[in-house]
Amino acid sequence: VFEKMLVYQNRLDKSMEALIGDGTITEEEASLIMQGIDRKGFINFRNTKLANIEGQIRVEQGLIRGLDEMILSETISEDDVDFFQNLAQQEDSNLSEGAANVLANVSQGNREEAIKAIKDMRDKATIGFNQHLVNYKNWSGTDYADLHLTGGKSLEEFAGGDELGKTLYIDPQG
Repeated sequence: VFEKMLVYQNRLDKSMEALIGDGTITEEEASLIMQGIDRKGFINFRNTKLANIEGQIRVEQGLIRGLDEMILSETISEDDVDFFQNLAQQEDSNLSEGAANVLANVSQGNREEAIKAIKDMRDKATIGFNQHLVNYKNWSGTDYADLHLTGGKSLEEFAGGDELGKTLYIDPQG
């Protein structure tokens, strides 16, 4: 009986940890709760997951920014061509087909179609970026932007009690 109580307590501890912040338990969190890892192992797993998601968010942000610059300049440099060649060769990338499409249009001299293909890639990358933001919130319990714009506080905490309901200005220069 005592052993069953300890298992039950361990599952409750992990459940409470999973509920912190967003008040929900994802399917992956539920699977972890039912496994035999303790609360500390659960927290380590979550922190590793968050670090991976943050890395993916930063990669997607850079990709979207770079694609936007190409779209705005309406030119494709030799460095851009190299970038698309590398991306087209990555089998695990969901953008490799789009990169190949850009390269095909560039080689045919069809700049307008190449820019259109870049826009399609940007749209696809934005969908991936948004999914990473959702995953981050599911694992951390708070929005990615909240933590990184406000020094770890929610926007409401950052604004303070007197400022609730007012427009919040966050200086981009820090």
